[in-house]
Amino acid sequence: MANTIFDKWLEVRANKTYGWDSGTTIRALLVDDSSTYTPNRSHTTVSQCISGGLVEISGSGYSRVTLANKTATINSTEHRVEYTCDQLQFGEIEAGITVKAVLLFIRVGASDNASVDIPIMYIDTAQGPPNGVNLPFETGGGAVTMTIPTSGLLYHKQST
Repeated sequence: MANTIFDKWLEVRANKTYGWDSGTTIRALLVDDSSTYTPNRSHTTVSQCISGGLVEISGSGYSRVTLANKTATINSTEHRVEYTCDQLQFGEIEAGITVKAVLLFIRVGASDNASVDIPIMYIDTAQGPPNGVNLPFETGGGAVTMTIPTSGLLYHKQST
């Protein structure tokens, strides 16, 4: 697969409804290897992803993460906007769970609600993070941290 950016994210960002700023709560969840979900750019809610076969991991020590210290920076050398945040700390997850992907989403209300929360990006081809391994990876019973590259978690660039 390849990482997928959802069209609804592009729409709400362009309309300035939600952005990559402190006023928008962006969350991340881990996708279990049993998931049969094939990312569909047209999905507008996390619920549609779940209905399409996305299975969130469940296991002792796991918790979803709220992205902290989000920044959008213009990189004039690369001619792109880079979206960064702090490392994602998912907790000390019990050993033996295979993580297939990461789903980023906008929390629309005061708490997570799959029927209205907006998917941003499905990440299944990360190389290096989390914990210096590629996706998918198996938990080992310790802290699971997704390290964000200095070039950003994602970026957008005008085609040449």
